[in-house]
Amino acid sequence: MTDACDTGLGIVLAQQGPEGERVIAYASRTIKPNERNYAVIEKEALAIVWGVKYFRHYLYGRKVTIITDHNPLKWLMNIKDPAGRLARWSLTLQEYDLQIEHRAGRKHQNADALSRIPPIAPLKDNKIEDVIPKLSIDRLCEMQRKDSNLFAIINYLEKGELPDQSSKARETVILSDNYELDNSGILYHLFTPGSRKRRQCLRRQLAIPRCLIDEILYACHDDATAGHLSLNKMYTKIQDRFYWKGMYSDVEFWCKSCVDCATKKTPKHRPKAPLNPLPAVSGPFDRVAVDVLGPFPPTYNSNKYILIFSDYLTRWPEAIPVPNADATTTAKSIYRRSCLSSWCAETATIRQREKLSIKSC
Repeated sequence: MTDACDTGLGIVLAQQGPEGERVIAYASRTIKPNERNYAVIEKEALAIVWGVKYFRHYLYGRKVTIITDHNPLKWLMNIKDPAGRLARWSLTLQEYDLQIEHRAGRKHQNADALSRIPPIAPLKDNKIEDVIPKLSIDRLCEMQRKDSNLFAIINYLEKGELPDQSSKARETVILSDNYELDNSGILYHLFTPGSRKRRQCLRRQLAIPRCLIDEILYACHDDATAGHLSLNKMYTKIQDRFYWKGMYSDVEFWCKSCVDCATKKTPKHRPKAPLNPLPAVSGPFDRVAVDVLGPFPPTYNSNKYILIFSDYLTRWPEAIPVPNADATTTAKSIYRRSCLSSWCAETATIRQREKLSIKSC
């Protein structure tokens, strides 16, 4: 089914079965600026030509019925002395087995809907808080204190209290030297950049609880404003602002798990298939390559195929007519040929379409 209007073309590819019409695919496109000046019959004919070309892999070589709501197109294939665009399009459609039928517009709604551009909804002026949720200071303090790794450090810096377990208490005292609390009660990690250019001052990184790690990784990599940075660039970007234990491993796993990066970015090192060379031959007919040529019209002996033999060392060719190309016939031909010629008893045979190896006659 095809339809055209002043704004677009609509195509529905369907198949008629015992249970009625079944849709296979839909297609549509907008009318180009130069096509807006076409007459109505030309626009409707354009929909047919474009639809047939678009679904050529489905339609070529099959009997096809084109259904349109424009009645004059029923005679498109039989126009006498056509000229201009209609003549060219009529020639284009000659390679297809087409029959054009008319259907009233009130029954042609499936293709008609595809050719109509829906009204564009007014753009909504979203506030930045609607796109990027704002995290309050009180909420961040609460989330830090709910994190088991950060709570011990915060409790020690605020109240001087240590965990009851001695190993955990010792770890808390050591780690607390690298943390500090600001006036709002937010925990920061103290960080000295490793590069010489950035080692001028001590930086403060916001200590991130485990529940916020995925949001940070998404915002710094997958978000529309992030740009899907590489591992090192993304880690540097996060390291300038945030800190959590095992940060590099999490960033590495996130980058390697990104489907968009895996499918769209060009890999630095393309995988190469390993080479499996065959061992060198030691003499004539030590290895023979076999392939099949055909089928041909049958001979008076009912042979329809030709077995082509080629020696790997001397390149000596031989041809044997055979009635079929199965593995049994090929093996028998090799056996008979090796017994009636100078082929050695130990012959390795390689065939392209089927694996066949004759080790002994």
